[in-house]
Amino acid sequence: MGLDENQRQTVVDLLHVLGPEQDAGPLMSFFHSHKDECIAELTVPESPDVVRAALIRLLPAVVEEPERAELLGQVKTLLQTLEGEAVNPMLRHPAWLGLCWLETLSQLDDPRAEQQSVESALQAFHRIAPTEEVAEGEAAWAMAEVAEEAGWTDWVDSLMGMAVQAPFASEENLGKVRLIQLLRMIEAEHPDALEAAGEVIDMDVLDTPSRIHALWVGALLAAQIQDVERALEWLQQAEALAIELGDGEIVDKVRQMIAAIRGGGGPAAQAK
Repeated sequence: MGLDENQRQTVVDLLHVLGPEQDAGPLMSFFHSHKDECIAELTVPESPDVVRAALIRLLPAVVEEPERAELLGQVKTLLQTLEGEAVNPMLRHPAWLGLCWLETLSQLDDPRAEQQSVESALQAFHRIAPTEEVAEGEAAWAMAEVAEEAGWTDWVDSLMGMAVQAPFASEENLGKVRLIQLLRMIEAEHPDALEAAGEVIDMDVLDTPSRIHALWVGALLAAQIQDVERALEWLQQAEALAIELGDGEIVDKVRQMIAAIRGGGGPAAQAK
């Protein structure tokens, strides 16, 4: 007997405490209060994968070796058994299934942990919607998104890195992932963010909204280092695209920034 629905919801509500530099104490206390049910839940086939992934991730903090390795082996066997079965998206979101594999195999020191987890997520996407076009790039991106939403940011950069190296069913999705990577670099004040902005802007696969966004943040970065010529060039490109798109609000925003830079006021906001 695993967890009941209320207990599963408690685990979901506490996903964020498993993030880096977070206090996992509340979930650890829950585990110790319901240890038998939590351990059983790891191998309940009907357990939602978001709950299973959280409990797997928690294991190093609450279960010592060799018991932990034995439990991980049981989880791996279950996941292998479920590979060929139909996927209920209410319980087994492909991205969370991928994270179950990732958490399990990484704790088992499997060198193919990330690749195997993305392949499993991709297979699950295909079982849910065989006619949908999804490739490894989209699967890795989906895993990165749910990891970030949960606060498990230690996986985000590596999964996004895998995504941009993998094939995409839609090249526009590759452009979106590269833009997201750029925004993360800017947020982290990475010294190569301006160079990365130029690379993203030069991509042929960006859709129009993504290109406008890349031009905007690139122009702000350029203006911040007093590269006025490049900032204005990118803003003018963004203005033309916004006019073509028919988005008057963006046109006005871009024109205000152009006026501010030409007037010597510099960017009025941080790149974001």
